[in-house]
Formats: sequence, structure tokens, C-alpha cells
Amino acid sequence: MKKVILLAAFLTVSGLAFPEDVQLKSGVVKKGEILEKTDSDVTLKDVNGKTVTIPFSMIRKDQAETLRALPNKTVVVEQKILEVSGPTVNTSSNDRQAAKEAHDRGLEYEEKQNFDGAMAEYSKAIELDPAYADAYNSRGVFYKKKGNFDQALLDYSKAIELAPDYAIAYANRGFVYGKKGDDAQAISDYSKAIELNPKDALVYHHRGLVYKAQGNFDLAISDYSKVIELEPDNADVFANRGNAYSEKGNFEQAIADFNKAVGLNPNLANAYYARGAVYQKMSNLDQAVSDYSRAIELNPNDADAFNNRGLVYQNIGNFDRAISDYNRAIALNPADALVYYNRGVCYQSSNDHGRAISDYNKAIELNPRDANAYHNRGFGYLNKGDIDQAILDFNKAIQLNPNFSEAFINRSSAFYLKKEYDEAWDDLHKAESLGRDINPRFVEALKRASRRDR
Repeated sequence: MKKVILLAAFLTVSGLAFPEDVQLKSGVVKKGEILEKTDSDVTLKDVNGKTVTIPFSMIRKDQAETLRALPNKTVVVEQKILEVSGPTVNTSSNDRQAAKEAHDRGLEYEEKQNFDGAMAEYSKAIELDPAYADAYNSRGVFYKKKGNFDQALLDYSKAIELAPDYAIAYANRGFVYGKKGDDAQAISDYSKAIELNPKDALVYHHRGLVYKAQGNFDLAISDYSKVIELEPDNADVFANRGNAYSEKGNFEQAIADFNKAVGLNPNLANAYYARGAVYQKMSNLDQAVSDYSRAIELNPNDADAFNNRGLVYQNIGNFDRAISDYNRAIALNPADALVYYNRGVCYQSSNDHGRAISDYNKAIELNPRDANAYHNRGFGYLNKGDIDQAILDFNKAIQLNPNFSEAFINRSSAFYLKKEYDEAWDDLHKAESLGRDINPRFVEALKRASRRDR
């Protein structure tokens, strides 16, 4: 069935002494005097004194904005009726008012962190007025905050069914689809919300985040740029656009955006971190250390910043400082396999193969598919003289990465030490086929020991 919503495409405003009636399809309100407006609805009175309250969420956005701006006692003449799909609901003005009061109490409860009370009031509002789209949307927000995404989707969808032009409900549903990993549906809902309200910067921002997560950096940059057009002082969006430019390899533009971000917000830790990462990619290591240090100063619990600064120290040969940073990163996030791997490399570079092996053990425990960790642990065993264990690790590294030329070279060395020369030659030839240059001194030693010429 169709439910007639009173207020639609065109509004004509006049004074109180409007001389003629305008016939509506519904026959309910022929011309309406605005009695009262709230944040969520408008109440009209017809010439016979009958009142009707209409939620703004049920009115097309441009009309809602017009109505919100009109003073009370204005007469609104209907010229076209909007019909919305959905069941006919006969809700008295008293029930509608009670529903609005329940909804408002729910908002107050939620603001005070009384979530059970909020939930009860939203549900009560829906029970009193089953066509109250705002109540479904608010309850959906509540479910979203609680992590009940499936129920949130049901409520947002109901709000949209009741009010097909409800931009906020589309945006909220898009956010939940994004949380559930349904990027296509998230983008669809965000796009609909933007169509309905092209001035909502937050929706562009969220859609940009989804595009970036998909690796569609050009579209992400386009959305971030739109946010900046609407909100030129939004430091977070400059930082996010900088990240997208960095992913595209446009480091100069990325740095420009990060500079703008920290200029707008000097305490934006993630912008310093991201700029440090770009400087690191550009081999500007001093500036990278400076930015990581500022990020750590602002956020001492940022394990990634400690890891990345440790990696810079490691690259310049300052292993003590690198290990200190890795220790801090591990204390903050003991489940990060990469930090154990990086610290293992530091220990190995300092010829502390025992500690290196211990760190590689932990890295492999956390990430059993890390070919590099198996390879490096094998190299540690090789240096400790445990050749059989080294070969086992090189085997695993090659199994995980069949084109791992360094693993073939080091396994060749292990076979050489075991005097298994044919296997050593096979691995050497494989490494060469993968494009690796072979140390000529090792080739000569293998020739002499095997008494063969390749």
C-alpha cells in the first residue's frame, strides 16, 4: 500500500489570510499553518483545526531545510504529494508526540552512557509510531556502537524504507557495511547519501577511506579533496590524502599534505608518523627519525612508531638504539611478528646468533608463513654450525617462496659444508636462473671440492 506523506516537492508560503484551499490527494490537509517545529518534526493545522505532525526525516531534504527556516504561523500550501512505499500506519497525534518524547529520552540516555535506557526508549518510540524513521535510525546507531551490525543494518534499512531520501540513514548503513567488509555496498550507500546531501563532508571522508582500503587511491584522493573543499581546516583529511598520495608514490604531494595537516594541528601524531614513513622511503633518515620521535612524544604508546624508528637506526648501523626501540615496540605490542623479526636482524648483524634465533622463533610462531624468518633463522643455525637445522629452515623458506634466490645460495653453502656437492651445484644453478650474481670465490671453491666444472 501507499502512505501519503504531507509535504513534498514544492512549497508556497503566504500569510495567514490565504483565500483559497488547495485540494490534496489525501484530503487531510488542504493548507497548513505551521504550529510548531522541533529538531525532528513539524506540526501543521488545517483550516478545520485538525493537526498533523510530520517527521523531517520523512520529507525531502530541500523541503525540510525550507520548513526549518520558516517562522511559526506561516501558511504552507501543498502543490504536490510525495508517496512513500510502506504500510499504512494510523498513528494518532498523541502517540506520535509520545513517540517523539520517547525518542528524545533515548538520545539523552545515550549521551549519558545509559545504553539500556536508550535502547528501551528507542524501541518504545517505534512501538508507539511504527513509521518513525528517526527512531529506527537512532536505534541502528545504538546497535552499531554495541557491535551488533546485523541488527543495525535491519534498523537502518527500515528507516530508509520509511524515508527513501534519508541521507543520514544511508550514510550510517554504509558505515556498517564497511565494518562488515562489504565495500561495494558501503560505497553504494555512501554514494546515495552524497546524492541526497552533497554537502556532507563526513560521508565523502568515509567513502574515501573505503576506496583507499581497496587500493583505489585516485578515487580516495578525489573524495578527500572534496572534503577539503568543504572543510579546508580539517587536518585529519589532509593526513589521509597524504597517505593516499604516498601509496601512489607521489611523495612530494604527500609531504605537502602532511605539512598542511601538522600546520593545522601540531598535535596530530599520526601525521608526523606518516610523514616520517615517507621521509624514510625517500632515504631522508634524519628527518624520518625526527618525525617518528615527535609522533612518539605525542603518543608514547605507538608501537609502530617505535618499530619504524628502530628500523631507521638499524639501517644506519646504530643497533643499540634500534634494539632499544624494538624492545619498546614489543612491550607495547607483543603479538607483532615483524618487530621480533627486525630485532632478530639486529642481533644477527651484531653476530649474536643465539638471540637472533630466539627472535626468529617467536616471529615464526606468530607468523608461520614468513619465508624471511625461516631463511634468517637458517642462516643463524649455519653460523652456529648446525648445518642440518639450517638446511631444514632453508627448505621451508623455499617452500614458502620458490623464487627465494638468497635461500638457494645459502642452502648451496650448507650442502657444500656437508660435502653434498651435486646438491650444492643444483642450488647454485637455481639461484643463477633467478638472476642472482654468485660470489666467484665460492664457485671456485665448489669446483675444487667437487672436482667438476659446474
